Amino acid sequence: MSDNPAYQDILVAIHADNPSHTAWYGFGSFFRESNSFSDIDVLAVCADVERASAIRQEMATVCNDWPVHLLIMTESEVEETNFIQSQQCILLLKPNGKR
Repeated sequence: MSDNPAYQDILVAIHADNPSHTAWYGFGSFFRESNSFSDIDVLAVCADVERASAIRQEMATVCNDWPVHLLIMTESEVEETNFIQSQQCILLLKPNGKR
């Protein structure tokens, strides 16, 4: 997967505009390296709802270039739903900008 052009473009996009309080995850068939996938599921976890709009704008190009399904959740929503564990999300970028 690391040599996949879509994966590389996603990493570039999330590194380019990543504020210190956003964590990025991949999940679904693409990140399980399935041979068949219809989209690329990416999760952005931000501090509050106000940040979600900015994240959507920052990711617009990569979402238009690739079949990215961008899911944005607040930290409290992630805690309430246990989404990261239940979907076996793979960490792409920590909130401090490191992998």
